[in-house]
Amino acid sequence: MGSKGVDANGETDDEAVADPDAEAETEEDNLTLIEQRFAAALGPTGSLSTTLDELLIFPVRVATPAESTIVEVAVGGGSLLPRSSEDQPASARTIVQVSGTIRTASTANEAFALMGGSLVRAGLLPIDSATAGPAPSRSYRIPNAGRFDEIVVTALDQPGATGSLVRVTYNGTSPNSSVALFRDWAGQPLPLPQSDQLRTILTINRSGEGRLESTNLTISSTAIVIDGNAQREANRLVQRVLRAAEDDTSRLVVPGGIDDSEDAPLAGVLGVEGLDKAGYEIVPTQQVDVDPAGELEQVDVIEVRLTGSKVLDQ
Repeated sequence: MGSKGVDANGETDDEAVADPDAEAETEEDNLTLIEQRFAAALGPTGSLSTTLDELLIFPVRVATPAESTIVEVAVGGGSLLPRSSEDQPASARTIVQVSGTIRTASTANEAFALMGGSLVRAGLLPIDSATAGPAPSRSYRIPNAGRFDEIVVTALDQPGATGSLVRVTYNGTSPNSSVALFRDWAGQPLPLPQSDQLRTILTINRSGEGRLESTNLTISSTAIVIDGNAQREANRLVQRVLRAAEDDTSRLVVPGGIDDSEDAPLAGVLGVEGLDKAGYEIVPTQQVDVDPAGELEQVDVIEVRLTGSKVLDQ
């Protein structure tokens, strides 16, 4: 029989107190967990809706064509919904988008018939069909749900090959806590401005074949600033990045050439530990809002966007 080791204090191995720091070092961070969950969703599937439901949420079972392989999944989390009642605080639910793309042996028309038929049998209502453009799509309304809740099926025959690419997207709502992992992918507050309009989109896709096959993760987190100034937002973003990078636990690494001594460019490179590439963009644009009278109006906004990417299988 082997004997137990004894340390310098005369304690046996099983009496020694575990080092809490060593345990913390082995704890996986948000980005690693996201990579694992996304990568596990790719590959052959018999039920696309089950895979998406396990990833985040998918409220309706949709038929999946035979010989289907998931080649892309995406999760998006948006702004919190406004307060609807005392029992439903504003922070309880958030707007989400969950999508999966499959490569299947079925044609686009066959996929539309199979998947659309299963959605109609489940009680969904066909509300829109778009045949223009490279990829026709059909939308299905989820009855007795929120005003955002719908499922969209997009299908496109593969040119020069048999079968088709089919994307199924759920636009709806989910408990705010369910998207926390994806929204907080950096494991810390992002250096974005305070805003009522925030969104994060994470996508993993597998492309190529054989030795040319690659799996890529992309991230985009955006804050919308109404009536902002692009140059001012760029300067403020760089200042927040510099302050955050001073924290030893921060993922942000300030690359050479970025400082707050002069006006910052409206787009630039950032360093984020765990990603191959990262950067920021300040984009002046417009969005449609509803004014106090209930009329639609164009509003000038500034999009402050952080982006990142990583190749997972190298």
